[in-house]
Amino acid sequence: MRKWITALTIVTSLCLTCSTLPSSAQASSTVSIKEASIDSGGDRYRVTLTNPVYIKDGRVLLPIRELSQHASLRTFWNATNQTVSLYGAEHTIQLTIGSQTAAVDGKIVRLDVPAQIINGATYLPLKFIASALKQTVSWDSPNRIITLPSLYVMGMDHNLTYWINRDTKHVYQAIGQKRGNLIGKVNIDLYYSTDFEVKKLSESSAYIKAIEAVGVNNRIRTTERFIAAKNMIVKQSVLSIVGDFKDTSIDTSNGDYVLTNGKQTDFVTPTGQQTASYHWAAPLNPAYNYLVEHAEAPFLIVREYETQHLIVYNRETNKPVYLHEVLNLPAKEKQFLIQAAADRFAYPSEDSIITFVKNDNGTLSFRYTFASDHSTHTYTYKLD
Repeated sequence: MRKWITALTIVTSLCLTCSTLPSSAQASSTVSIKEASIDSGGDRYRVTLTNPVYIKDGRVLLPIRELSQHASLRTFWNATNQTVSLYGAEHTIQLTIGSQTAAVDGKIVRLDVPAQIINGATYLPLKFIASALKQTVSWDSPNRIITLPSLYVMGMDHNLTYWINRDTKHVYQAIGQKRGNLIGKVNIDLYYSTDFEVKKLSESSAYIKAIEAVGVNNRIRTTERFIAAKNMIVKQSVLSIVGDFKDTSIDTSNGDYVLTNGKQTDFVTPTGQQTASYHWAAPLNPAYNYLVEHAEAPFLIVREYETQHLIVYNRETNKPVYLHEVLNLPAKEKQFLIQAAADRFAYPSEDSIITFVKNDNGTLSFRYTFASDHSTHTYTYKLD
């Protein structure tokens, strides 16, 4: 498996200048690097850091904000004690500004260069942090490149923090100021992603959605949705789709969470209890993936992803209705929808697909833009 790295690549055209530092950071050999490009999770993109990178006595000091982000660390600052606490999936680090010692997983270790405040920003020694995380940092002096392995992807909401290990796919959870606790394993491969979505459900549970997009124009997309509760993953699903259209599957419906793999859609309570499940192979085409775009008793609005046909599915009768077949569309537009569905690579635009608008006492409204003249029209469908 390819090893993905987070690298701070110091651009060769940068101006390296000696900087006048506060007395706590004075040194005869200190340079300020005012701009850097960041290679994160396999995709290189250039950003300008809020604060510069400093090299002091041969040691690289990074601003805590950028370091925490790219090393997947949850950071807490105690202004009274001038203490920085960092929590990772498997490690904890506590440093005090100006101190030559720090605590790593509860053990005291010495620092070559202490954490310090430079021009109002907190800086940490990169090499020490990497060592504490049991990672290897390399410094390419001629090209001015720093590399740091990015083993985890992190997401958080309030006091809940989650990490996913890129290699093992293990999931770790932390409640408050703690390191992670292993709670399970996902199926998604996170090569490029740098974070994921976390929605806190209770003091110890969350709904989590991780997305990975690869290929030209990110046409190959995988989405894993799961619920973490009771210190474990209680329900999960993985949806893999290929195409130019969005993943329009809803996340919630009337308090339930909607988990789908494209062939089956489950409605699940925040505690992981399944309230309903729909297997699309029997009533629909088993070759395609299906996304629920709207859920309301007694119907579902379902999108056949590969064709982009829109379907009204009656949950009481288990009857699906393809809307392009029943709406009062001009014959030319019906033919276009059929033709476009047969070759979506040739018709990737979202402008000419049927979309749901609203439900008005059992009468559903839909919007469609004519392919012929781009005029927009609204149609209705009465539920049986």
